[in-house]
Amino acid sequence: MFYLCSVKTDAEMTERHARALAELAELCLASARDLAARQAVAEDPADAAVLASALHKVSRSLRQTLALEARLVREAQRALREDRDDAV
Repeated sequence: MFYLCSVKTDAEMTERHARALAELAELCLASARDLAARQAVAEDPADAAVLASALHKVSRSLRQTLALEARLVREAQRALREDRDDAV
């Protein structure tokens, strides 16, 4: 469990965010795999449709989580470049 009051520096907050996003991505991926497997064997078309809708939503969450992870990495790299450029 993460607590905001335990965050002491920007680096610690960034690390905490990275861990949370990685965990969320793993949970989304596991859910997507489970939903896809259940949809593949669903015998009732209505059940398959419900599972497909749920899979679509989880897939979107996974894509957004991965995009945010990538954005945070890009921002951190940009900040490092700016710090390096300012030092020169």
